[in-house]
Amino acid sequence: MTKTARISAAVIMASVLSGCFTGIESTPTITDREVRKQQPKETPEDSYLKEIEELQPTLAIGSPLIVTDPKIRLVFEPGQSDGSVVSGDTLRLCRIDEATTFDGQQVAVLEFSDNHGTVHRYRTSQSKNALQRKATISIPFTVDLTKVEAVRRKMNGQTYYLITASRYDESDNLTTGRRFVPVKVVAVEPGNEYYPIRLELTDDLGDHLRLYMSVDSGSIMPRRFSTLFSLSDPRLRYPAITDANWALITEGKVAQGMTRDECRLAIGKPDNVDRQPGYSSLHELWTYNDGKMLVFEDGILQSFRQ
Repeated sequence: MTKTARISAAVIMASVLSGCFTGIESTPTITDREVRKQQPKETPEDSYLKEIEELQPTLAIGSPLIVTDPKIRLVFEPGQSDGSVVSGDTLRLCRIDEATTFDGQQVAVLEFSDNHGTVHRYRTSQSKNALQRKATISIPFTVDLTKVEAVRRKMNGQTYYLITASRYDESDNLTTGRRFVPVKVVAVEPGNEYYPIRLELTDDLGDHLRLYMSVDSGSIMPRRFSTLFSLSDPRLRYPAITDANWALITEGKVAQGMTRDECRLAIGKPDNVDRQPGYSSLHELWTYNDGKMLVFEDGILQSFRQ
């Protein structure tokens, strides 16, 4: 063998060994066409509230808003607003006025009346004509009651399958519970500025839980319908999973003998995976940022810390 050939062989062998012991595998080039093929299609859950998500707050006289935080007083012009508006109050647009800024610009001022008849003035940064052409506006620390009513008509009394473990109790304390179980919507109420919809639900055991949901198409908040619910029973997608293991999965638990897919369903994707090939098997260590640890041999859970 020539010197050049020996060097080439050594480089190739080093790459192979490095890949074996670090768990890093070479990745083939992915074309634009393949990327487009891998993009997920819109699911029925993605489009379930699409018409409601696209509703925009209107400037119609009488449009109702629910106050979510008394800090809304900070965005109103000084005057009668001080101390008079509280969370849960309903504001209704009663007039669109104009005001002159310090630099001589004309801007629109929206006047809202609350439950007690007090008028609150909200100064915008746009002219009255520009605002009326736009016909929509968002007011800080409020929820559009029209959108809440639309969600109530769509979801109240309906049964869905819960796919998140996170929820709130009746005291609004964040907690966790069973997933992939049917829940019935018993009430739809105004939420908060970030998650304008509050859902009151009961599960198949009669337990009460509460969820907050965003319904704005451009919202960066992750808790939309598709991240909370499935329209069909998730159990039907995994016929190979035993009833015993599925019961553990719904409770967010793992057990020795579970597969990687079953563990992923139960507690989610790991934050780190370390693969170490042995003489006759592949060892895999999953670790999570919250301290959970799972050890697999050939894809079967052998030991864990949960």
